[in-house]
Amino acid sequence: MTMHLSNILFLDIETVPQYPVFEKAEETYQKLWEDKAKFLIKSEEDTPASVFERAGIYAEFGKMSASAWASSTTVVLSAS
Repeated sequence: MTMHLSNILFLDIETVPQYPVFEKAEETYQKLWEDKAKFLIKSEEDTPASVFERAGIYAEFGKMSASAWASSTTVVLSAS
């Protein structure tokens, strides 16, 4: 089977945490992140705030910051 590039659509989505830093998040959001962070903390030095940069990869804590799609003839970029 041969796949032609003209029949392929490429998508790229970039995500970031909903808040720039943990301390600026709403109290309810912080509590939810603290519960999630329990599974992400790997050392005694880690805190929910220190692992917050990873929040963007989880749907409930992230938001889209940029997206792009491309076909063999068109490229579209979008950033928020």
